[in-house]
Amino acid sequence: MSKLQTSIYTAIIVIFSVVTSLFILKAPQILEPRRVLYINNTTALFNDGNFEEGLFNLKKAEFIKKDDKTNLLHGMYSFNSEDYSDALPYLDDLSSKNAIYWSGTSYLKLLQGDKAASKFEKLIESEDKESYRENLLQAYLLDGKLDKAVKFSRESNKIYKNNSSFLRVMNFFTLSSVNIQKQALFYLENANWLLQNNYYKSAINMSNKALILFPQYRDAYLVKGDAELSSDNNDSAINNFNKAIKIDPAYYFSYLKLAEALQKTGDIQGKEDALEKARLFGYKD
Repeated sequence: MSKLQTSIYTAIIVIFSVVTSLFILKAPQILEPRRVLYINNTTALFNDGNFEEGLFNLKKAEFIKKDDKTNLLHGMYSFNSEDYSDALPYLDDLSSKNAIYWSGTSYLKLLQGDKAASKFEKLIESEDKESYRENLLQAYLLDGKLDKAVKFSRESNKIYKNNSSFLRVMNFFTLSSVNIQKQALFYLENANWLLQNNYYKSAINMSNKALILFPQYRDAYLVKGDAELSSDNNDSAINNFNKAIKIDPAYYFSYLKLAEALQKTGDIQGKEDALEKARLFGYKD
């Protein structure tokens, strides 16, 4: 190959490299109108409930360039698919109200009350909405912050009157009677409501209030044990069910709950022994 040919080839390679580099640099700008179109199509499809076709358009937009808009849409897609853990990496660092809302709601779905609370507290600082307050109340209850939940409900009820959630929680500590046993029952009813609504930490804390007043309260140990079991605190659940049995050895339901907890730990023989005792005291399979 002559020197002239070598120079020509070198020049061609340099020109090709420059053109390629310029295209790479300019491609996002050139393709931006198309990316915007894909984003708009995704938004419209999501609004119509067509999430799978929307995701197809979203991936086209992401191929051109990812940004806060595509991250928000991808987070919304994951949330709609009930993949809340996958939604958070897309949403957590975004600053828009929609992103903070979906991020906070994802934390609620994952039962992470402390992280959800920070999101909804931030939203309320910028715009006070009843729905934001309802979600923040859920976060406090999930995190077991009963005192804070009661105080917050009383404050919220002054702004949004007759809201059933605020009314229910604001009276958690209202004395129902000077009779200790009746007061303990009042706390237990609240603990059971919290348990039924999956606020396990708060249910445990409320059960403890009942037990402080009435230490021999069989049903308080059962509710507390159930909340511990639902939180995968199996050893604590077993301990509480055994305390209920010690107080009332002839109540077969306590043995059924103990059997359920023992099964979760893999203690099959212990489970069978507990079921046998339940049958002894009247349980029929």
